[in-house]
Amino acid sequence: QGIQTSSYNGNVRGNTSTLYPKKGYKINLTKQETDGTVVSNKLPLFGMREDDDWLLYAIYNDDSKMRAKLSIDLWNEFGAKEVSANSTYNTNMTYIELLVDNSYYGLYGIMERVDAKQMNLQPADYMYKYKETSEFSPDTFMAATNLETYVQGFELKEGILNADAWIPMAEISKLYRASDEEFVKNVNDLIDEDNAIRMWLFTQLITGVDQSSKNILYVAKKELDNYRFYFAPWDMDLTWGNISAGIEPLYTVYNEELVKKAQHCQPGDRLVRLNVNGAEEKMQKLYAQMRQKSWSDEALEERILELDDILRNSGAYFRDQNRWPEGAYAEDCSTLIDYAKKRMEYLDTALFDLENY
Repeated sequence: QGIQTSSYNGNVRGNTSTLYPKKGYKINLTKQETDGTVVSNKLPLFGMREDDDWLLYAIYNDDSKMRAKLSIDLWNEFGAKEVSANSTYNTNMTYIELLVDNSYYGLYGIMERVDAKQMNLQPADYMYKYKETSEFSPDTFMAATNLETYVQGFELKEGILNADAWIPMAEISKLYRASDEEFVKNVNDLIDEDNAIRMWLFTQLITGVDQSSKNILYVAKKELDNYRFYFAPWDMDLTWGNISAGIEPLYTVYNEELVKKAQHCQPGDRLVRLNVNGAEEKMQKLYAQMRQKSWSDEALEERILELDDILRNSGAYFRDQNRWPEGAYAEDCSTLIDYAKKRMEYLDTALFDLENY
């Protein structure tokens, strides 16, 4: 693509990550028209979509520097493009090294925003970001006014903010709180089962601890007179054995015991447990297919080694370590490979013995 040049404005982004000395950023590319007006400057960067809106992920608390990238790429192959044509229910990420005013800021991941454009949403559709663990109360969502963009742990990210904006969330919360009999009876009307099963199975694969209680996008698509929900993961740094911990300076620790632990993820948990429309067998068939493809031990190891080669042989990994020595760094990628293989070995048995999973 050669050199691309643009003005920009930006801001620090993140939650816990804002406590780190190495910050993540949201940037908007801009340009000045001949009359002096500043407008957006949409550019296709690094083979990704043409846009002016980009995220810079600092990759500070992951010693491998590849858990998010690995998970993003795997979901893109398995579930992100299965919803509808010309849609990606995920981001894309490319490694870069960032320099600002001739100062070296280190290794980053540049990412597309997951928005209406990425998901090919229509004006009547909604996207909600699940940001914190909470009880699903239909009454709370029904009481929301047309001025509220944040209700009971959810943030409205896409869709027209009006008096009807929270009705789909009220409906799905009713389903979550319903009896098993009512759930089986009504789930087809509100949930895309294939997508929900894929989301559940993917959460098991990556040991997505944040996807168990939050960090899932709820997308309500208007289909005829009703809304149907689809799901997508986001913020996948706490995966493959990493968990959040209230311990400075990284607030993240590696816990190998997760390799043999189930991850809860609604509504997939209930679909599979109740075997709605053969959900258990569908999940097992999907898993068996993927184990012959990109989820095989050989494929996962090869993918991790390729990412590690990009980071280390380019020198980017070590330049970042020199710039931010207090961050998380590993001697090599063997721990991640070992975790991935042990996780698959566990799932090979556990997913076919769900009564004990």
